[in-house]
Amino acid sequence: MASKQYLGSVAIVIGAGAGGLFAAGALKDYFRDVIIVERDSLPSEVEFRMGVPQGPHGHAVLKRGENIAEAFFPGFRQALKAAGGVELNMDKDTGRFEGGRWAQSSNSGLTISSQSRALLEQVLREAALKVPNISIRDNSLVVDYVLSGGAITGVKLGLSGGITEELSGDLVVDASGRSGKLPDWLESNEFGTVPTETLGINLVYVTGIFEAHTHEDGNPLLCTTRQSMPLLRGGTAMPIEGTRWMVTLNGRKGDVPPLDLDGFFEYAKSLPISVVYDRMRSSKLVGKLKRFIIAKSYWRHYEQMDSFPERLIPLGDTVAGFNPVFGQGMSAAAVDAEQLKNCLDQRLNDGGDLAGLHKQYFPLLAEVVGAAWNGTAIYDLMHEGTEGVRADDFPQRKAAFIATQLLAEEDAEIRHKRLLIGNMLESPSILFTEDFLLRLQDKMAVLDTQNE
Repeated sequence: MASKQYLGSVAIVIGAGAGGLFAAGALKDYFRDVIIVERDSLPSEVEFRMGVPQGPHGHAVLKRGENIAEAFFPGFRQALKAAGGVELNMDKDTGRFEGGRWAQSSNSGLTISSQSRALLEQVLREAALKVPNISIRDNSLVVDYVLSGGAITGVKLGLSGGITEELSGDLVVDASGRSGKLPDWLESNEFGTVPTETLGINLVYVTGIFEAHTHEDGNPLLCTTRQSMPLLRGGTAMPIEGTRWMVTLNGRKGDVPPLDLDGFFEYAKSLPISVVYDRMRSSKLVGKLKRFIIAKSYWRHYEQMDSFPERLIPLGDTVAGFNPVFGQGMSAAAVDAEQLKNCLDQRLNDGGDLAGLHKQYFPLLAEVVGAAWNGTAIYDLMHEGTEGVRADDFPQRKAAFIATQLLAEEDAEIRHKRLLIGNMLESPSILFTEDFLLRLQDKMAVLDTQNE
């Protein structure tokens, strides 16, 4: 029997969050060993960890992200359901109330799973560790990259007791997230400044978990409501494991949800519909309310850099941090990993090596991030308090965004396409048929007349 072909002996992944676990899934068929290094002490049970401050808040994996997880780790979907994940039919079990009405469903047949991030990561971590050549070293802080001849050849780890260790690898994937130091390291090592696009969204959200008697109350299982612009408040109540509600209230630019329960309830009462408040008042708070601040969303354009070290791949939040309201972060990381796998697969089939891998990967990465970024940045920029560059054609883009929403309310096919795009299953280009563009132009003309 012929021995299995690999592109290298060891791949190192920085970070054992969702992005790092997806990365390990992408790497497992191309390296003899995949070692994930994680600064935190990883829990053996389902619990939030200090190194993920956004962990106690609502997270969902969009459909494409779920599909990628299943492809990397067969059985993941069933394991998540068995652990308590709540299956949601996106047509009847999810609802958004905005502009004085519920958004209509698209008859898509798509399902996703709703659960705490702690449960999601636990199931994903257990699935990864069932793969023989994947291992995790926790309590291991990456304090530096090892650079030799313009290539990364490993990482330096800071361990307990002030001990340091050098870990060698043929490829390093940085999935260290929002708090990662890669941009600073690149600049200090004369690779240059990472061109970065930012939006100052000034978003604050506060989350509480509430024990419930049942998830059935006559409303969609996952309910989201937002005040109409220019008002800033929103709220979501989602079902999670253990027959509980995870309730998140969010505000912008100083309109901050309170951390005391009475104030939290009053904030929920101010939303356009009472379903979020009703779910809380008929339940019991478990633990404390938790706050998380997202000052900005960002897109680091590594693909625009003139110089970048060989054998180093950024992935997930190391590349882009999105407005969490749209639930794109973990799924974007999964798609990043999928594109990395495609690059490695081509290298292996062509009998190549790892030289120039980042140059092949970066254009694909920019395409993935760009689709997610451009689809939601316009929404953020519509808020007057958002700090960011508004192009000269912003009024037209804003009008097109609003007109598209209105057309989707009128047309089931458009709603369905937007759902596929939102779940990263299709490119935004599927929407722009000749018929759609003509209808969009007409709708924008009507809106322009109404605004005169």
